[in-house]
Amino acid sequence: MSPNLDDLSRQLDSPDVKDRKLALAALREVSAHDAFPLDLLRKYHEIVCSKDKLSS
Repeated sequence: MSPNLDDLSRQLDSPDVKDRKLALAALREVSAHDAFPLDLLRKYHEIVCSKDKLSS
């Protein structure tokens, strides 16, 4: 069963780091084609880039 994209979108917007990490892990099961319309890829990119900037 694939993850609910609306739930993933909400989790990616969560202020809770745990929620965002769980959503990122669940995104592995979502194809880029399915994620793109809900803007999940943009959110994923923002989270990953902000994490990289913090660790620099």
